[in-house]
Amino acid sequence: MKIVILCTYFQPELGYREYYYARNLAKLGHEINVITSNRVLFFPGWENIAQSLGCDISRYKGTGSSQMDGFVINRIPTLFEYDRFVIPRGMKRLLCSIGPDIVHIIENGFAFSFPAAFYKKSFGYRLVYEIEFSLAPTHLTRSKEYYEYYFVKKHIIKYMTKKADKLNICTEQVYNFFYNHISESREKINRMVLGADPEFFYEDHNERLSMRNILNIADDEVLIVTSGKIESHKRYDVIIKSISSIKDKYPKIRFLIVGSGTETAIKGILDLAKKESIGKNIILKPFVNKIDLRKFYNASDIGVWTQATITTLEAIACGLPVIIPNTQSTAHLVDDGNGLLYEYANVAQLVDCLEHYMSSENRKMAKMRALEAFRKKYNYLTLAKQLVDNVYSVDSKK
Repeated sequence: MKIVILCTYFQPELGYREYYYARNLAKLGHEINVITSNRVLFFPGWENIAQSLGCDISRYKGTGSSQMDGFVINRIPTLFEYDRFVIPRGMKRLLCSIGPDIVHIIENGFAFSFPAAFYKKSFGYRLVYEIEFSLAPTHLTRSKEYYEYYFVKKHIIKYMTKKADKLNICTEQVYNFFYNHISESREKINRMVLGADPEFFYEDHNERLSMRNILNIADDEVLIVTSGKIESHKRYDVIIKSISSIKDKYPKIRFLIVGSGTETAIKGILDLAKKESIGKNIILKPFVNKIDLRKFYNASDIGVWTQATITTLEAIACGLPVIIPNTQSTAHLVDDGNGLLYEYANVAQLVDCLEHYMSSENRKMAKMRALEAFRKKYNYLTLAKQLVDNVYSVDSKK
């Protein structure tokens, strides 16, 4: 099939789903074109992350086509951009030249994909709509998000839902929103999960030994890891306070933070660690590429996160027991006994989870279950096959 993956921003160095869909669908023999804007998404600390990855810090990527991992990236001009609201130029002409069978929209903006829905009937392709925005009721309590949703986004979502042949929904939160608030979506929903790519993330004992040696981590030390963009709202203080609470009972505990962000957020972490007397227990490494991130996961014993993030799935692929918040977006990730849940920002509960995994036997059992869960459910090549079988090749009810 000729498949278009359409997204406002395309940043493969950050490893989002649109990149993994494209490369794994290409592995299955399909002709894949990514259509995206000539810009990348800006967020606080982007320059530091880009520098850590060896990328150009500019948001402007130019226009035209390029090859990557067996698929084509098409960057088209931007007429207008406000926040993530991007209006493109030239999409109709590009869609006409490609002649796709499927257009799969991965919504990380709210205007960019509109032409693909508008021209669907003219070009005769099937339209798949996948949205990744936070649509939780709490998100709409903030005035800016409230007005944006009720005056703009709500109408676009309803229009896109009406035009779509299938909705591909990857989180419980978004599924519940569509099911409860957009009734015409119910018969079109395909429920799927996010995943990780097995070519980049896998267990490797030799990497464990070499990386622990580089980090100066002894065999009997327990290394806790977290990764992702370092931002003040991510509540790293909860992890630091939890480790501080058990450091006297478990003195051979270390905490590795892999990520980059604003100087203010990083300074806040280091200042709190010093205040909690665990400054010497912390290792801070900048954002790294996928290969080096895998090595850090293989060197670690426990993964801890304070919110939903794709890096949790990448850690699971390496067999890491994970401790994550008990939310709609994350709870399913430990259904297989490969990790534990704690209530968001609850230090006492996180302490209990950490103490559970101070036992090497508990870690060993969770590791086996993590690897099995990844093999069955979270492998992106498996997920790409599910897209073809359950979404692209199946007619929906109109």
